[in-house]
Amino acid sequence: MPARGCFRAFPLTRPQLLEGRELIDIQGVSKSFPFKGSVVQALQPVDLTIPAGSFVSFVGPSGCGKSTLLNMIAGLTQPTAGTISQRGRLVNGVNTGVGYMTQQDSLLPWRTAAQNVGLPLTIRGEKPAVIDARVRHMLERVGLSDFADHFPSQLSGGMRKRTALAQVLSYDPDTILMDEPFGALDAQLKLVLQAQLLQLWENSNKTIVFVTHDLAEAILLSDIVVVFSGRPGAIKAVKTIGMARPRNAFEGQFTPEFKQTYLELWDLLAPEITRTAGMEH
Repeated sequence: MPARGCFRAFPLTRPQLLEGRELIDIQGVSKSFPFKGSVVQALQPVDLTIPAGSFVSFVGPSGCGKSTLLNMIAGLTQPTAGTISQRGRLVNGVNTGVGYMTQQDSLLPWRTAAQNVGLPLTIRGEKPAVIDARVRHMLERVGLSDFADHFPSQLSGGMRKRTALAQVLSYDPDTILMDEPFGALDAQLKLVLQAQLLQLWENSNKTIVFVTHDLAEAILLSDIVVVFSGRPGAIKAVKTIGMARPRNAFEGQFTPEFKQTYLELWDLLAPEITRTAGMEH
């Protein structure tokens, strides 16, 4: 377990959820795919409102449509039915109002950490001086100032993840979509990156939509946890997490509030995992 001194609590400066400001509105969204001459329904019609400034996690068994819904919010795939809007504007193509951090980082191996972080700004046509200043700032925020000139192959797994996060944050999107970004990391490194993500987010006005199979991770990070049923996926429950902020990612799971929330959500999730596992066998 990392030393307690590794975590530093910051005052909460982001907008409060009680303001009720809607950022993403999902209405009647479903998704079906053609497969071997038939149609497979990946996601049943779902309705969900994601408040501005919130941290929302999707949890559910494999194949329940969590990542499919994330891809539709990103505009990478279109709903079969229903609509998704962000700040009142329909998402009907690639959503430039979001940053997307996938399971596998998108770092280019022939570019240094600094060059990778600055890539979105280069594509956007920002001036070199603006890019350099932003890149320095973002690398400092994720603790990688001393590794700016390192190539991805010279970075550890955790450093690559932090570089990918800095890359997503560099062009300052309203919303950050994260698809199991820490899933392949060992338990201790995952805790360190969870703490760092909380620090970055709690000092911002960003909205994060986070897909994970780790229920503990979802509870520790989130304001809202959305539980999906087994495929074809549907929203089974939407749970507001009442744990106070700022949160300690290292010690939060030992609190009574965490334990109670975990039990409540596990009671909802466990039957879906069991049912899905039975279907797969």
